[in-house]
Amino acid sequence: MDKSTENKIISEYKKGKSSLKISKIVGLSKPTILKVLNKHNLIRKRDRCSKLKFQFDGKQYSVERVCPSCNQTIQTKSKDKTVCCRNHLNKLKGSSLCKPCSLKLQTGEGNPFYGKKHTKETLIKLSKTRKGKGTGNYNAMSNPIWRKKVSDNLKKKWASGELEETRKLMSEHMKKTIRSGKIKSGVTSKKKNKLYNF
Repeated sequence: MDKSTENKIISEYKKGKSSLKISKIVGLSKPTILKVLNKHNLIRKRDRCSKLKFQFDGKQYSVERVCPSCNQTIQTKSKDKTVCCRNHLNKLKGSSLCKPCSLKLQTGEGNPFYGKKHTKETLIKLSKTRKGKGTGNYNAMSNPIWRKKVSDNLKKKWASGELEETRKLMSEHMKKTIRSGKIKSGVTSKKKNKLYNF
């Protein structure tokens, strides 16, 4: 890059033009413009995070915001403070709804695919792209190493009581299924049958 172009970039930037506008004026890419500005220490450092109230629990940073629909407090978390700040501000720019409220809007008529169907041509294309994927050796869980890692992780969570609520839900669901007659009971003990009202 010649000196005149470099001076032009600096001059336009000092006039208040953004790097994107300068890139269109001089016909260079935005990263190239930023390199020139960085070289001359002209890039204005954005301090967007200083006004945010970060909390740090020793492992990760978190920032709170309020869901405009249900007024529930939502936390944006990350191990990196800058990433936490960026994700929080991006959420505020876009939809700052909490996950349950966001999912409610996407059900029924709120779903972009509501009332639509895939054409036969699309279904054939989807079928072709999925053939052979996630089966046999292409299935990640076919590898004994990953199977053991997942198994060990679940055993730890189960032993610590972290999955107690999940265990109760699974137990209740299984009891209801057996009572409805959809599947035959696997309980053979008469004592247990009386206990579970089978």
